[in-house]
Amino acid sequence: MVTYKKKYGIFKVTESWFGSKSGIQNLFGLKAYLHVKNAAPVPLAVKDVTYTIEIPLDREVDEILGSFPKNLRVDIRKAEEAGITTYFHNDIQGFAAFYNDFACKKQVHPISERRLSELGDTLMMSYAVRNGKILSAHSYILDRNESIVRAFRSATIRLEEDVNGIMVGRANKLLHFKDMVHFRGMGIQVYDFGGYAMNTHDAQLQGINNFKEKFGGEIVPCENYYSIPYMILRCIGRRLGILGEIASERNTLSGT
Repeated sequence: MVTYKKKYGIFKVTESWFGSKSGIQNLFGLKAYLHVKNAAPVPLAVKDVTYTIEIPLDREVDEILGSFPKNLRVDIRKAEEAGITTYFHNDIQGFAAFYNDFACKKQVHPISERRLSELGDTLMMSYAVRNGKILSAHSYILDRNESIVRAFRSATIRLEEDVNGIMVGRANKLLHFKDMVHFRGMGIQVYDFGGYAMNTHDAQLQGINNFKEKFGGEIVPCENYYSIPYMILRCIGRRLGILGEIASERNTLSGT
């Protein structure tokens, strides 16, 4: 289980992924348990269900690649032929700047350096680069004990002017594949795409869903549990338009 503390103004929230704890603290504390993997419910907490796509990594690399449709494999190959390379590096300041430029153009909520820092050593970041320019960047929440990694925030330069959108799209696909290979090498067994908008009619979310579906995997439910004080705080934040991310992070739809 990954657990970290997040600060929203004067409030401190404890957020956990892939596991849960039961007890009286769930009645009084600001706590959230997201994508709980065990089947046991969390007493004194409010439950809801979201969805994500998970891809098994406990296979040979060739098998993972071979499970992709032909057009995706071609895009990955062409990205490599174009000289696009990938690497991991936890540059919080650089990632935040890159992501927030994308978020501004896309008109979605930005990410703060503090929010990234709060993830501690569970945070990992990867980049796809061509001719020294970053084309795509991904961030992840990594749980070594549960052997799962979940996409957190991602961005590309596809919304910039005079950009080769096809090249950027290929770079992003290559980066997802190379990320899978990297995490597989670490012994991680599950790659979580960071959310799936089930039964959505929103065209943008449908596009994100379609992108993730190209990589195969399985759509799985995510059981989430929230303490009553946490739910009250989130509702107030939504109604008043404050607390920004706490009102939007329930189901991270990491998509570019």
